[in-house]
Amino acid sequence: LPFLISFPRHTSHVDWKQLSFAPTNMIPEYIEGKEISICRNHIADVILRHYAAAAEAAGIRLDISANLSEIPDVSDMDLCIIFGNLLENALEACNGMEDGAGHVEIQAEMRGKQLVLQIQNTYQRDVILKEGKYYSTKHSGVGIGLSSVEKVVDKYHGIMRVSFDGIIFKVQILLF
Repeated sequence: LPFLISFPRHTSHVDWKQLSFAPTNMIPEYIEGKEISICRNHIADVILRHYAAAAEAAGIRLDISANLSEIPDVSDMDLCIIFGNLLENALEACNGMEDGAGHVEIQAEMRGKQLVLQIQNTYQRDVILKEGKYYSTKHSGVGIGLSSVEKVVDKYHGIMRVSFDGIIFKVQILLF
């Protein structure tokens, strides 16, 4: 496990005996045997780990299959918009559900140079769809999350499909 420790330039006053420690003490996940990274793409990994921790804290079951490394031609900011908004929405939809009823499933992979992503979650609130726009359940007006994701998908001439059936809300994205 590689790690880096930075010391000030002037280390003459450092008590080196106090600094003798095992690096694993700094990483509780390592000690507990938890998976430290979810995928090899740093941006996606950070976002997925953040929402995995949030799901665990909220008692929401989260299944992730993410085979991502480099995602050519997609900016880090756009990855943040896609993953962040979709996962935020998914966890929000699961909040308040009975224990064990909240479930989010993420499948993400590269197929050649194409990003294929599917996020589906259980939900219990009504989905408000008017004139092709999804309206927020948190405020009046169009939902910012899905519309932001849609703009990013359009930017890359991708495809975004949204479906829901009263139990499962699903977003599928293909970026070229």
